[in-house]
Amino acid sequence: MAAYCDMSDLRDYLLGDYLTAAENLNPGGVARQIAAVSAEIDDALAPVCRLPLSPAPATVRHVAAVIAAYRIVGEVTTLVTEEGQTKNEWIPLQGQYKRALTLLAAMRKGEKGLGLDDFLTDQGGVIVKAGRPLFGDRFWREKY
Repeated sequence: MAAYCDMSDLRDYLLGDYLTAAENLNPGGVARQIAAVSAEIDDALAPVCRLPLSPAPATVRHVAAVIAAYRIVGEVTTLVTEEGQTKNEWIPLQGQYKRALTLLAAMRKGEKGLGLDDFLTDQGGVIVKAGRPLFGDRFWREKY
């Protein structure tokens, strides 16, 4: 399984001090969160694309980093679940987390693509993936 984000991606959403605090409280926890989120993304995208995604498209890296960052912060503070609190610095991350989950669900349903780069073959061609047929062989045999 490929990791879909790394520490540099997480630093786009969290200060290094938060990552250090999370590691001090739970040694190895950041790497475990990255692995867990990457596995969840694989599970979600397995029906719609060939895995592992290597290299990971920018959208998948973003989704992985946001979800992992949110969960890492959740290990350090309970503030990530308290939206109504005033001056809660985690509200923007909460919003990104919710959008990332929505985006992942849309990718799983095929409503949001991963980008054409994901479907290029080694020979430079494009892999075409068709959706599930609306009418199977049985339908046509029974009707005609």
